[in-house]
Amino acid sequence: MTTTIDDIKRSLLINDFIRYLKWSFKTKYNDKIILRPFHIEVCEALIKVYTGEIKNLIINMPPRSGKTEIVNTFVEWTITKHPHAKYIMTSYSDTLVSNSSQQIRDMLNSQEHKQLFNIETKKDTQSKKLWRTEHGGGVYAVSSFGQITGHGAGTKHQGWGGCICIDDPLKPNDARSILKLDNIKEWYQTTLSNRINSPDTPIIVIMQRLHINDLVGHILSNEFEDADEWEVVTVKMLDEDTNTSMWEEFYPADKLLKMKRSNPSYFYSQMQQSPTIKGGNLLKTSWLTLTRSKVIESIVFEFKFITVDTALKAKEKNDYTVYSAFGVKDGKLYLIDMYRGKPLSKEREVTAKDFYNKHCNGSYFRGMFIEQKASGIDLFQRMKEDGYMVFEVERNTDKVFRAENISPYIEIHGIFINEDIPGISDILSEVEAFPNGEHDDIVDTIMDGVEIAYVKGDMFSYEELL
Repeated sequence: MTTTIDDIKRSLLINDFIRYLKWSFKTKYNDKIILRPFHIEVCEALIKVYTGEIKNLIINMPPRSGKTEIVNTFVEWTITKHPHAKYIMTSYSDTLVSNSSQQIRDMLNSQEHKQLFNIETKKDTQSKKLWRTEHGGGVYAVSSFGQITGHGAGTKHQGWGGCICIDDPLKPNDARSILKLDNIKEWYQTTLSNRINSPDTPIIVIMQRLHINDLVGHILSNEFEDADEWEVVTVKMLDEDTNTSMWEEFYPADKLLKMKRSNPSYFYSQMQQSPTIKGGNLLKTSWLTLTRSKVIESIVFEFKFITVDTALKAKEKNDYTVYSAFGVKDGKLYLIDMYRGKPLSKEREVTAKDFYNKHCNGSYFRGMFIEQKASGIDLFQRMKEDGYMVFEVERNTDKVFRAENISPYIEIHGIFINEDIPGISDILSEVEAFPNGEHDDIVDTIMDGVEIAYVKGDMFSYEELL
């Protein structure tokens, strides 16, 4: 049998998703697709779902960054390879998900696709919301909270049989509605996730983060008891260590930095995929001011100090060890640096001493204040024996009670935070989520800092702690 150009092209496309994505985009739009490194990372994760290396996949990406095009083409590519495969596609918008379904169907029916792959769709199922191939596969498209009775994703056969694709299950304004956040959790748990035809049928969630209690938040907090079955790809549009954009042509770095300063909640949730609770609970990010490192470096502080919250275990679900460095000038408290990690005992001592030495220069340094608990006591004793200026801090009251006591000081005086601290989004997320967040280690060090700077002030007797 003679091998034709079409045979070679067909083989290349059917065995290479990224090549197929480029061909499909060019065929549909008569234009070349622009793929940045994060697009390639997303494509490679989807390929691992197809090969079975990943069971379920979460992809968190900013709005208008190509996520819908990529996931639609993934469905198109896999159903081209397996015309018997069955899919459920869903999104917050009935129009959006119907158009996605139609786009895939129309591509299969296009002359260019038929010439290479000859996939036929049934004439009696040609609606946007439901269509089938002649091999029994196809797509059912439904908006969030819609009826799925009678439809399933995947097949009982071995190998690829399709999947559930969830593309932005809530619109941005839904993040303001506790009812919508609760409803999407219930709909996913009781309806959507049960529409798989095999335990091996994967679920793909591709969305921008909106709230700590959005669908991804519920999954990652293990509320469905399957967190270990999920892989997560997170696309942060701004590299905050270098202040460079992941896609400068579409999201210029200067605009992202302006957004970060003017609307940090939006920036960190949808651009950086680290959502915070808008408006806050006990503590509010509106009381925090992001300050450029150049400004902080120019300040001659009246005094500086470090607060420490240690963790006993280093496992993923346990708390972090946090060191926060503060400076005080003209009655204002500055968070100038922070370390957050999960070092073990000996490594904790090394990192604590390194952080101490980084910030102890000058006669105005007041020392390092370490919480009086098992791992903190051990760290305190080791550092004191080695001649470091360390003090023990007792926390004898409930965290909420402490927050209620110190919140007026933060609201009145504010806290100025170095915006170039690695993990700045973690600081904002913890503050906004407190006391209901997964972690509160950063908040603990901030509350200690406020007490030292504002509450106890000059009346604070450091000698009593020796």
